[in-house]
Amino acid sequence: MHSAQIHHLKELTKEDSWLVFATHAFGKEDCNENPSLDPIGRKIVAKCKGLPLALKTLGGLLYTKLSLEELESILKSDIWKMPNDDSNIIQALILSYHYLPSHLKRCFAFCSLFPKDYEFDMEDLVLLWMAENFLQISHKYKRIEEVGNEYFCDLLSRCFFQQSSSNKTCFVMHDLLNDLAKFVSGEFCFRLEGDEAQNIATKTRHFSYLPIYYERIKRFESIHKTLKLAGCKHFIELPSDMHRLVNLRHLNFVGTSLDEKPIQLGKLRNLQTLTSFYVSGSNIKELGQLNNLQGQLSLVQLQNVIIPMDVTEATMENKKYLETLELGWSENNEDSLNERAVLERLKPHTNLKRLTIRNYGGTRLPDWFADGSLSTIVFLELSGCKYCFSLPPLGQLPSLKKLSVSGFDAIVAISSDFYGNNSSSIAQPFGSLEILKFKNMAAWEEWCCFEDHNEAAAFVHLQELHIENCLKLKGQLPQRLPCLTELVIDGCHQLGLQFP
Repeated sequence: MHSAQIHHLKELTKEDSWLVFATHAFGKEDCNENPSLDPIGRKIVAKCKGLPLALKTLGGLLYTKLSLEELESILKSDIWKMPNDDSNIIQALILSYHYLPSHLKRCFAFCSLFPKDYEFDMEDLVLLWMAENFLQISHKYKRIEEVGNEYFCDLLSRCFFQQSSSNKTCFVMHDLLNDLAKFVSGEFCFRLEGDEAQNIATKTRHFSYLPIYYERIKRFESIHKTLKLAGCKHFIELPSDMHRLVNLRHLNFVGTSLDEKPIQLGKLRNLQTLTSFYVSGSNIKELGQLNNLQGQLSLVQLQNVIIPMDVTEATMENKKYLETLELGWSENNEDSLNERAVLERLKPHTNLKRLTIRNYGGTRLPDWFADGSLSTIVFLELSGCKYCFSLPPLGQLPSLKKLSVSGFDAIVAISSDFYGNNSSSIAQPFGSLEILKFKNMAAWEEWCCFEDHNEAAAFVHLQELHIENCLKLKGQLPQRLPCLTELVIDGCHQLGLQFP
């Protein structure tokens, strides 16, 4: 083991300091459009003592405050007189916070609940802000998520957040900005780390707990508006009276061992995010009151539905804010008539973007695959539907970009119905499809090519084609694939060698 070498970074020079500041304050390396700002801007830079974080945050602040009067008020602020070390960095950060709009102050202070070096994504943080009513809608046609995204991007542009160096989809707060958030939030936000006992102030309104072994959490005694337990794999129980939390908006159970969802879930009518729902008989009816659900929803153990009419009361077709829907059955299901009736009643809203169906036990997929209900579907995954003997006319889905089909043990041939040849609505089947995958199709022998007298072609934008473990597939692949860049064939020993 080699000891790490410590590098002590020097302060930036005056000119480099000005370049950092000016780039963030003016969007370029000078302020030629308003030269009167240059002298006072350089005085503010001098107070930052060559420290990049102070220069970036103050520069980001001034990007929206470029009048001479505002610059002078910042330069003369009493905050610079606060006792501190020689760096003046804390004063610069406090000034940046002080001049934030009030709605951004609340959102930033709330981030004091995050431990240092914690990586977060924009969607999760916006959901938390939503749960606390921090987002203010100023335009009636703007969705609240859009407002939250604007708040986030505003704080990002002011350098209160920065992109994670290890995960480009996530963001972090600099340690000093984390300290600032903790300072300005006072006793209203409390973060408990490790297992040390600490007193919680009576003024505390927001609380986060990060035990050293957080995956050992098994139950919660009380919850307010937001519950996120992602990664707590041993979590097994929720409060029995959870239905009383009528203000609860966000539930995330991904990666937990929770087998049952809270009873009377339908009473949580403000719920906007529910990552998964375990079906146990007639409880699926409780979803009928939750038409504000948005984002992703996974329905698990659908084989437990005894009476298909119960699914009708779930009103899936009314959930217009859902973008992703996952429908799952157990692998050992044999009641194909019941499951067909259940899936027929799970018809989603036409706004849905992503659909996954796993281990469905019916012999064919429902009629709503061909009635235009999936016109906005971009991603479709069908897996483990081992009793289905045919595929619906998926070529009619105009927005479909990625299609994955696996584990259809009963399919012997993919016929012209796959393209929607019986429909006159689309000239080129799969006109938007970019990725197509077939896998583990044990009985599949024939793939019929698309035929059209007008010489229209299918798969005109297909870039990737994967065919794996289809042992009986014979013949040739589809021809005329002008955009194909990746072809993967594995375990298809009888397939012809003529490439498209």
